[in-house]
Amino acid sequence: MARDDIERLIGKAIIEPEFLRELLQDPEGAALKAGIVLSPDEVEAIKQVSREQAMKFAEEFESRIVKRWMGVGTI
Repeated sequence: MARDDIERLIGKAIIEPEFLRELLQDPEGAALKAGIVLSPDEVEAIKQVSREQAMKFAEEFESRIVKRWMGVGTI
């Protein structure tokens, strides 16, 4: 997968909780809906990420970005 596809996939997963759930349940299908083709190794790598890990990352990232947009603290 190309770097811009990785960025698009991660960004979509961070800002769209439903997409993140779909991605964790069916990485290949969710990625295809987003126009991204995953290799078998990439599918397996995503399957190794727990829902808890993904949600924690998304929540922390979102929190930091919101604080930055609001001018509160630094990243």
